[in-house]
Amino acid sequence: MKISLPSWAVLMGLALAACSDGGSEGLSKERASILNLSSGQIATFALSDSPNADFIAARQRVQKRLPTERVTYARGFALGPGRGVAMVSDVPFREVRTSAAVALGTGVSEAKAADAVSAQATIDTLLAELIKLVPGATSCGALPAPKSDSCAFALIIMEVLRSEGAATDAGAVDAGAVVATDASQAADAVVVTPDAGGGVVVGDAGPVNLFSCGTRDLTGAYRGS
Repeated sequence: MKISLPSWAVLMGLALAACSDGGSEGLSKERASILNLSSGQIATFALSDSPNADFIAARQRVQKRLPTERVTYARGFALGPGRGVAMVSDVPFREVRTSAAVALGTGVSEAKAADAVSAQATIDTLLAELIKLVPGATSCGALPAPKSDSCAFALIIMEVLRSEGAATDAGAVDAGAVVATDASQAADAVVVTPDAGGGVVVGDAGPVNLFSCGTRDLTGAYRGS
């Protein structure tokens, strides 16, 4: 006997399949452990004779995301007095910062990224370690390979740490706010407001798409283990 499913059940099945892991590409990466260290620790660990595991893991993540020419650019980036202003206004380095932040599982705060004082402190920290190895050096390129590249990745990672912003959480709900992580989800957004009993009332902010991954909490859909 042939059994046919209702069309809504078929559509729901397709929607759940689209929301499944599909590997891990659809999931946000965890925040890299290297970002729990200070800039001084990152610089020291990166330029030591045996870089530590946190730095190596972070470097590998960034390396997969950044084109080789961007790493070369960081390796030749001039360090020293006044270079903090250059770092915060430098367009190529801004692109490096953003891409590296994604690779390390975090975001960038534009306010922090635009702070030339903290940028200079980061540059000075790395330069101090660099000068211990090559007195008078003014860029990571002054070091012999492979430390020159380690220095470049240290600069990139330290800049991400300096500019780090709060990671967005697609599941977070702020009272009275429209929940939508980007423009593509705007049509699925809902407004959540407190009610008198301390609970929340879900109101319309436009049509809700029942087959959207972004509305999983509303539909009861879940990802199996």
